[in-house]
Amino acid sequence: TLPRVNPQITFWGERESVALIKDLLVGEGLNEVITYSLINQDLLKGLDLERGSSVIKILNPLSKEQEILRPTLIPGLLGCVATNQNQKQDYIHIFEIAKVFFAEQGRMQEKLFLAIVLCGIQSLFAIEQGLSQEEMGFLHLKGISEVLLERLGISDYSFKIRDNTSQIAIEKAGKNLGFMARLPKEVLDYFDIKNKDVFVAEFSLERLLYHVQLKKRFKPLPIYPGISRDISLILKEDIKANEILEAIREKGLDLLRDLEIVDYYKGRQIPLGFKGLTISCFYRSDERTLTEAEIEPLHSQILAVLADKFSAKISS
Repeated sequence: TLPRVNPQITFWGERESVALIKDLLVGEGLNEVITYSLINQDLLKGLDLERGSSVIKILNPLSKEQEILRPTLIPGLLGCVATNQNQKQDYIHIFEIAKVFFAEQGRMQEKLFLAIVLCGIQSLFAIEQGLSQEEMGFLHLKGISEVLLERLGISDYSFKIRDNTSQIAIEKAGKNLGFMARLPKEVLDYFDIKNKDVFVAEFSLERLLYHVQLKKRFKPLPIYPGISRDISLILKEDIKANEILEAIREKGLDLLRDLEIVDYYKGRQIPLGFKGLTISCFYRSDERTLTEAEIEPLHSQILAVLADKFSAKISS
C-alpha cells in the first residue's frame, strides 16, 4: 500500500536561514563552536562592547565566571582561541551563532547574533607551488563577510571605519549590520593569547536576515567572448580600494562586466605610506565580439582617471 502524502507549503523561516548561514561558513573553512551563555563580566573589559547598565547580572551566581548573561559572543570565542593555542594549534578559524542578552527600556532582550574569529597562520599545500603559509588578517575576514552577504543575496553594503576606534562597521541602507575589529593587545593578554593577532566580526542576525534575498534570476550564458585587462598601480595607503573600483565602474559603462582586485601587496619595492593593487577588468558585449580598437580607448580612459583623480602610479 502506498503511503498517503499530504502536500504542504513550507515556509522559509529563521531556523532555515540559520542553517544556511552555518553551511556557508563551514564551506568557507570555518568550524562551529558552542560556548556558555553565562560569563565573567571582567571579560568585557577593553572590548569596547560593554553596554554598561544594560548588562544583565545573575542575582545568585554559582561562581564569578557565571555572573552575567553574555551581551556579546566575542569573549566565549576568545576563550576557544586561548584553549586551542595552548594545544599548539597555529590556525584557528571559528564561528558561533547564538543569543546574546541585554536590557532595553527596562526589559530583557534576547537577540540572535553571529560571531567569527580568525587567528594564526594558514598552511596550504599545492602540487605546483608546494607549501605556502598565509597569516590571517582583515582582508580574510572581509572576504568571508563578503561571500556570506552575497550568497544571502545582500547587495549595496559598505565597510566604514568608525571614528576614533579600530573597528570597521558593516552597513546596509544606513543600518548597521555588524562590525569587524582587530583586538587590542591588552584584551589578548587578559585571555592569555600570546604573540598572535586576533580578528573578529559580529553580526546581528535580526538585521542581517531582514535584507536576505534568496530568489535567483538566471541569465543566459554569454554568446560572445570577452577581453581581460589587468591594471597594476601604486597609490597612497589611505585611499580606499572601494573608491578605486567605483571610479573604474563609472568609466567602464556597459562594456565593463566584471571587476575585482586580484592582488594586494606591500614590501621593499613599495614606498612607505603607499600600497600596491592589481585590478582585473573584464570587458564583454552581448551584441558582438569586441575588438582591440574598441577596448583600448576605454581602458586608456580608465587609466587616465586613476592617475588624475587618485595620483596613482600605473605600472605595465
